[in-house]
Amino acid sequence: MTKTPIFKRVLFKVSGEGLSGEKQSTGLSGEALFRIAKEIKSVYEMGVDVCLVVGGGNFFRGALQSQFEGEPLSREQADYIGMTATLLNGMALKSVFEKVGLKSHLFSALELKGLCPLFSKEKALKALDEKQVVIFTGGIGKPFFTTDTASATRAMEMKCDAVFKTTQVDGIYTKDPLKYKDAVFLETLSYETALKNHLKIMDEEAILLLKKSSIPLCVFNQHQKGLFPKVICGEGKFTLMNEKGEKRV
Repeated sequence: MTKTPIFKRVLFKVSGEGLSGEKQSTGLSGEALFRIAKEIKSVYEMGVDVCLVVGGGNFFRGALQSQFEGEPLSREQADYIGMTATLLNGMALKSVFEKVGLKSHLFSALELKGLCPLFSKEKALKALDEKQVVIFTGGIGKPFFTTDTASATRAMEMKCDAVFKTTQVDGIYTKDPLKYKDAVFLETLSYETALKNHLKIMDEEAILLLKKSSIPLCVFNQHQKGLFPKVICGEGKFTLMNEKGEKRV
């Protein structure tokens, strides 16, 4: 029996680390790319419109620029390098989408002539209406903002019903479960609770944007194969964050 999705248009934040696979922390993994593509295809075939914001941490992370020896890059320079790295991942995803039979449109918030069309809200909405998967790269095109903020921003612009974010664990906990055995899994929580307790789910700016627009956030394990289609239907283990911390459907 085919399950019914509880969301009709979603944005999926794809981390750079998620594209490098479980056995490596940098570069691209063909296995990870195809796994993500197949799961997105499963969601697409349910009739769900899918957008993606792509990170670039598997190639370069601007926030870590201070680790360079000698004179470090400025934060602005580092962020632009990081934003350019997201395009590498976006191009790889688009290529794999084509191989699994998914039509997609790639946009960049940075102007990169000959490589990728510049982001246009109108063109992106048209691509979604034409039942293409839309891939967003380049963050929001400005330094000092993360892909968390880009995800919330694009979700608002694309009129998404929810944002989906994957992590190394099963969802949101009271503290890092990889470090603390007494960490408690949270099936649901409110934006206010997340902000008050400084839970490191997304940047606070991103959470505030989601709160303002009443867009729920679903957080689940990026390494659990086949979980994304289940979460779209409200099944499987994940955390739902919304305005009032309401129970999952």
